[in-house]
Formats: sequence, structure tokens, C-alpha cells
Amino acid sequence: MPPKSRAPKKKNPTVRPAKKKRSGRPAKTAFAALLLFGFLVVSLVLLSQFGRHPSPDPPPAPAERRIGPEDVRAEIDSLFLHAGIPLSQVQPLDGPGLLVRAPVPDESLLEALQRRLHRLDPQLSVDLRLSASTLDITLSGQTLLFLRFSPPETPPPVPREVKRPRIAIIMDDLGRDMATGRALVEIGLPITFSILPGEKNAARIAELAHRNGREVLIHIPMEPQGYPLVDPGEDALFIDFPPEEIRQRMRAFIARVPHAAGGNNHMGSRFTESSEGMQAVLDVMGESGLFFVDSLTSSRSVGFREARRKGIPAAARDVFLDNVAEEGAIAAQMRKLTALAMRQGSAIGICHPYPATLEVLRRQAPELEKLGIDVVPVSELLVR
Repeated sequence: MPPKSRAPKKKNPTVRPAKKKRSGRPAKTAFAALLLFGFLVVSLVLLSQFGRHPSPDPPPAPAERRIGPEDVRAEIDSLFLHAGIPLSQVQPLDGPGLLVRAPVPDESLLEALQRRLHRLDPQLSVDLRLSASTLDITLSGQTLLFLRFSPPETPPPVPREVKRPRIAIIMDDLGRDMATGRALVEIGLPITFSILPGEKNAARIAELAHRNGREVLIHIPMEPQGYPLVDPGEDALFIDFPPEEIRQRMRAFIARVPHAAGGNNHMGSRFTESSEGMQAVLDVMGESGLFFVDSLTSSRSVGFREARRKGIPAAARDVFLDNVAEEGAIAAQMRKLTALAMRQGSAIGICHPYPATLEVLRRQAPELEKLGIDVVPVSELLVR
């Protein structure tokens, strides 16, 4: 038997559950939060505005600087100095140009200049015109400065000075008479006066020579090989004298011949072979600042050698001019002397106051000038 169906219960339409009344508290909370948020925002805005300093106006953009010739010149000067070109060789030309007294610079120098100019302005350019030896420096196609290179003029080569041959002529045995001294001065050649200290006019002739610009020597009397047949004079130096006696006599000789610059031996073919004797003579000459000329009356003379060993300026005779006192023989010896000077540059001749010798010297004076030979004081031909 089927079960009985139940009839659904009918709801009571009149009985409804009561609605819960909404509370107003959440709305108030939200509104308060909104107010607080707005207050904070406004406060932050006000605070940020209150603490902010007004920013300064941006600086005005600098006016564009124009590159001028003086800027380029400064770079050129600096480069030239580094390249070893003195600025004294750079001269201004008419217009914006410079004349440079130097060769056209090489490629490396031009490249260095281009780099320097590019740092000033990339529009600067270097253009070399080899045909005109000119360097144009342009800015945006316009010539700003140009350099014209002109190597300095090469001075003509100075000819090598060719020294004229020189001879010195020593006139020995002076001091006896003034007339001979005056005649020698009148010849007009700078002949060296060699004066015997024991002669009566020794001092006067030395003064005469000095007054007329002639060089003075002491003609030192020394023992010859032929003594006593050949007599050098009672005041001469002998090899058997002690060194101190020789020194004393030498000092006396110097006192008698004023203005003496040096000395040479009179005779002395024996004395000049003695090292000990010559050393005593040269000791006094050295302390008096005198030089020594070896007359070479002996081939074994040690005079020149000892003088140089002591550091005393010295020379030696080359030619005796008047061993034969005749004009023809003397003239031949003069030709020998001049030929020797022309061959070796200089030569020294010794002569004596014979009338024939004075006459040959008078005639030779203009001839020597024509030959281009200078007569000089013997001091100019010393070995020092």
C-alpha cells in the first residue's frame, strides 16, 4: 500500500523573521579615515612648499667665442719652439701673414700643428702650397693666417785664412854706436835688436829700439870653442864658472839692457853645449819672464832643448845671413831665408850690423812685401 503523501506545510505568511537593523558606526569610521588622509596629504603639500627654496635662474649660455689669428699664432709659436725654430726667425707680413726664416716644415710637424688647431676649433684646417712655400690656415674655408717659409740666406763661405809666410830678422852685436841703431830703425822693418850688455851704448840703443816699436834681446856673451883666440869679452859666461856666478852675471846683463823681452847667445859654441851652464842661464831668464833664442853656433847646442824642458818659450836660428859680409852673398842668404819661410811658414835669420847687411835689408824691404812675406818680431815665432 503506497505510503500516504504528506501535504507540504504551509508557511505562515504572516510571520516573517525580523530584519536586523544596520548600525551607522562603520560609515562614520570610513569618513573619519578619509578626513585624516586628506589632512595628511594637505599637510605634506604645505610642508613641501614651505621648505622649498626657489631655484635660481639658469646661467645664461656663454656667448660663442670666435677663434682669431692670435689664438692660432700662440699655437704656432709653441710648436716652433718645440721644433727648435727661434721666434726671432718669425716676422710679420702685411695682412694676416708671417714670414718664417726656415725651411718648409716636414710632414710630422704639419700633423702636429693640425692636431693643435683642431683642439681650438674642428673647422680649422692646414693647407700647404709647396709651389709657393706657403702654409694657409683656414677657418670654415676662410684664410685666418698664412705662413710663408723662406730659408735664411746662406752667407758666402768664409775663405780659409791663409797665413802669409813670416820671417824674423835678429840684428846681433848692437850697442856700440847710436848711428847704427838709428840706421836700423830707418830701414822700416821690425827687425829685432840684440844688444851686447857690456857695450857703452847698450841702454841707449835699447831705449831707441823700444821707442820705435822694435823688440829688444840681450845678446848674452858665452864661451866659444876657440877661446882665448876667439874672445867673447871679459864679462862673458864660461863653463868653469859655478852656477851662482853665472846667475849673478845674467842678472847684471838684464839690468844693463832695459825693455829686453828675451835673449840669444853671442858666440857660445862651447857654453851652449853644457847642460849645467845653460840651466843656470835659463833659471834667471825664467824668473825674469824672458824667452830664449838659440843662435845655434854649435850643432850640439842644448839651449833650445833645456829651455823647453824648463817651460821657457824658445826658438832657434834657421839661417845666418852674413857669414860672408858681401852684398851678393847676403842677398843669396835672404833668398834662402824667404824660401824656407814659404815652405814651412816661418823662419828666423840672424845678421850683424855690417854696411853690406844694412844695404841688402834696405833693398829687400819692398821686395818682401811683393812676395807676400811678413817680417815680424822674433817673439811671434816662439815655441811655447
